[in-house]
Amino acid sequence: MNWNDIKKSVSNFADKAGKKTEEIADLATIKLKMAKLSSDREVEFSRLGKITYTKLTATDDSRDAELTEGLSRSIEKIARMETEIASLKAEYEQKKQDAEAQKKAKKANQTEFGADEINTEVLDSFSDIE
Repeated sequence: MNWNDIKKSVSNFADKAGKKTEEIADLATIKLKMAKLSSDREVEFSRLGKITYTKLTATDDSRDAELTEGLSRSIEKIARMETEIASLKAEYEQKKQDAEAQKKAKKANQTEFGADEINTEVLDSFSDIE
C-alpha cells in the first residue's frame, strides 16, 4: 500500500463522515422544528381552552363576537400547525428512507477502500509511519 492509497482512503472516509454528519444535522433540524410546532400547538390549545371557558361562562353578550373570533383564530392556527407538523414528519421519514437507500446502494457498490467501515489495512499502515 502506498501513500496515495492511504490519502485516498482517509479522504473517502472523511467525505463519508461529513455526509453522515450533514444527514444527522438535517434530521435533527426537522425534529427540532416538529418539537417547536408541537409546543406552540399546546400553547394554542391552552389559549383555545381559556377562550372557550370564557365564552361558556360569560354573562355579557357584547363580548360574544370577540370570543367567537378568538375561537376561530385559535382553531385555524392549530389546523395550520398540525398540517405543518404532518409535512415535517413526512419530510423526516423521506430523508430517513433516502439515507437508508443510499446506504444500501453504497454498500452494494462498496469498493475495497469504502468508508462504510474503517479499513483496517489503512489503520495498520499508519502504525508503520513514524
